[in-house]
Amino acid sequence: MAIDDPSADLPTAAHPMANPGYGKRSAPGQDPAHPQDFAHLPAREAAVASYLDRLPEGADLSVKTLAKVLPYGQCALRTALRRLSEAGHLRRVKEHVRTGQSARWVTRTYFTRTPRDDRLVGGVPGR
Repeated sequence: MAIDDPSADLPTAAHPMANPGYGKRSAPGQDPAHPQDFAHLPAREAAVASYLDRLPEGADLSVKTLAKVLPYGQCALRTALRRLSEAGHLRRVKEHVRTGQSARWVTRTYFTRTPRDDRLVGGVPGR
């Protein structure tokens, strides 16, 4: 039995937040939300993208956290996130961050309902 949008009934308000400075970041310059935003994607990827789109800024987008709230396992979610990245909806960008006297590399996760190519994700060059 196929599920049209398994994430439609899931409460996004209860979704765990990432540590400050991490988690979901929405790319600027997106088109307004539309019911057909993810129609070009396979059903599972469209359901995951729809769920991610409704999450607030800073929400934890790790595979383990998503597997706890969505009806998919970690392997299926890892594949779905990779396919969302290939379709231009999800980008993980490494950035060098300085805090006080220390510096480290962090990975920022950008999500957009408007597909983008690899060269530019919300004003941030893809790497």
